Amino acid sequence: MNCRFVHRKLSAYLDSEMSGREMLEMRKHLDQCSHCRQALSQLRALRQMLHEIQVPEIPEGLEGRLLMALDHQKPMRRVARNPYQWVLVGVALGAICVGLVLPRSKTTAPVQNNVATNTGYELAMEQAYTIGADPLQAHPVAVSSNNAPH
Repeated sequence: MNCRFVHRKLSAYLDSEMSGREMLEMRKHLDQCSHCRQALSQLRALRQMLHEIQVPEIPEGLEGRLLMALDHQKPMRRVARNPYQWVLVGVALGAICVGLVLPRSKTTAPVQNNVATNTGYELAMEQAYTIGADPLQAHPVAVSSNNAPH
């Protein structure tokens, strides 16, 4: 038996919550180890101090006043959620996947400087906004070449 094990089991030892064999092994270790004996002595002293603490009297009527105060509190307001929120998020994610998987045509016209390149994400967001959905619960933002994501 080592000191680490003994330190973890000191409380169980004091409460006699160990088997007889474990109690004998602990006693043997404690007889030989002054460090563990000191830890046991400190734990006993702490327990004695805790038993000597006097519990303060609870003022009469405190429980009733607390219950009344709790009854008069305003209930927390729940935030209303769109019941189709997760459906819209799924549609947006599906559109993103489709945009990433489908091959792009090599004969597309070059992108003009004032129009951002449409990625699968942007296409999905545009489609979601077109059908009146807002999967991110944010307001649609016009994308220009100055604020396009890079």
